[in-house]
Amino acid sequence: MALAGAKDPVGDYDRFKDDFEGTKAVSPNVLKGQIRRFLAATGCKIGEFQKMIEVNPNSYNKFMNGKYKDQWNATGNSTYYAAAYFFFREKKLGKHSVANQRKAVAAQTPTPRMPDVWSVDPALIDDRIFLTPTEVRKGLQAFKRDYRCTDAELARQVRAKNANAISRFMNAGGEFGGRDQDMYALGARFLEALRLYLKKPKSRKRKEIEDEAGGRPDKQPFLGVDADGKFWVPKDAMLVKRKDAAGRTVVQVL
Repeated sequence: MALAGAKDPVGDYDRFKDDFEGTKAVSPNVLKGQIRRFLAATGCKIGEFQKMIEVNPNSYNKFMNGKYKDQWNATGNSTYYAAAYFFFREKKLGKHSVANQRKAVAAQTPTPRMPDVWSVDPALIDDRIFLTPTEVRKGLQAFKRDYRCTDAELARQVRAKNANAISRFMNAGGEFGGRDQDMYALGARFLEALRLYLKKPKSRKRKEIEDEAGGRPDKQPFLGVDADGKFWVPKDAMLVKRKDAAGRTVVQVL
């Protein structure tokens, strides 16, 4: 298999498979951290990485964002094995690894200047949250990739306590996983300030949710239903998860 965005130094992607078999299993949470650090350090896009390890978006998103009762249940996802082998291979390749090749190329490109996000007028920042935890995680991951920053640097930007707060939130599973963590609100506020700083328009989804929230007594936006939660369902009925017109997750009893 050829590696997208990098020359394959050995010409055989599977050459280390025999060595890989039988090695000590890495925990899914550690593996997720490796993936995020690889993406941030190399500027590799998620879709490109999926092609590198030959997994589909559904498998990848379930592994990275799905909520598992036990993290080890994620080993049944095809992305777990594919990513674990990829990083085993990276270690074997050493200085010829994909990461080192991409870092060498990136070193020739000036690192974008970190934006002074908090220079925007605080009065313009809406304190309400219009992003689900998963959307906040995706936004923070994109920021790390675009500005090549570490968790520690991101923590300072977001005004979090430390890098551990970033890591803990990023490893939360499920669409609403981590919603009780301080990092959720901090991350959402940071991304809203970043949007204003970059002068980006509100998304269609944001506009619809905002307009709807205006008609609510508490003015709080409805971001959808946590489909991983528990529901009371009448006998002989079934619960169906779907997306509404605004793109939010909702459930319906049939």
